[in-house]
Amino acid sequence: AAAYLLQVFRKLAHRPLIKHNTEKRYLDLRAMFQKQCNVIRREFDDCHRKPPLKINESSFAGSALWAKSRSSFIEKGLEEIRNSIGDVSNFDDSLDVTCAEQIEAFNAYQNQKYEDWLDRIETMNSNHLQERLDQPILKKLTGSRNQYFDGVISNFDTDIASIFTEAHFWDKLRNDTFVTPNQILGICHQREVLRVVRERVMMLVRAHNDFQEDLKGTSMLYLDYLKILEKKLWPG
Repeated sequence: AAAYLLQVFRKLAHRPLIKHNTEKRYLDLRAMFQKQCNVIRREFDDCHRKPPLKINESSFAGSALWAKSRSSFIEKGLEEIRNSIGDVSNFDDSLDVTCAEQIEAFNAYQNQKYEDWLDRIETMNSNHLQERLDQPILKKLTGSRNQYFDGVISNFDTDIASIFTEAHFWDKLRNDTFVTPNQILGICHQREVLRVVRERVMMLVRAHNDFQEDLKGTSMLYLDYLKILEKKLWPG
């Protein structure tokens, strides 16, 4: 907003006194923005190892998005400041150098996070990810409170789930450098189908466990029916 107002005043200013005052305010604006950049830099230095991510954001791509948001703020802010008064070559502060260094640091951080993700994929033995989808998607819950039957939990592969989340957030960066690796492209094409399957499995797990909890203490009355239900479940 301040940069926009300066831009308006610059177009309207004709008297030397008004022009001088506008340039003075422009210097103040540059100083304020440099302070903001310094705050962002300190935040990055303090949090780059463990960025403040939302609960649904992935580790690697989420961190890159966090850095991208800071970089975009600096780029847009500097552009608005430059447009507010035109030529900035007469100003001897270090704002332009500071912004360039920080943008470069944020870009390097994003590239490093992408490399870390690729290394993580390599440790997953990505060539056999498709085979890991063949495992049963339900698993017995040991230590169930029902004395006759165990509860169930979802056995969806956590590595595959993390790949889907990471790929989704890397796409949000809209950077041609951060492409989905070829070794996981095949499984990523099934992302939407597997997401629906996983959600339905979770609904089944909750319904089954709630049902068993409701029958707590009376399971013997429904023993035959529960055995039939269990036989239906375990092929999955």
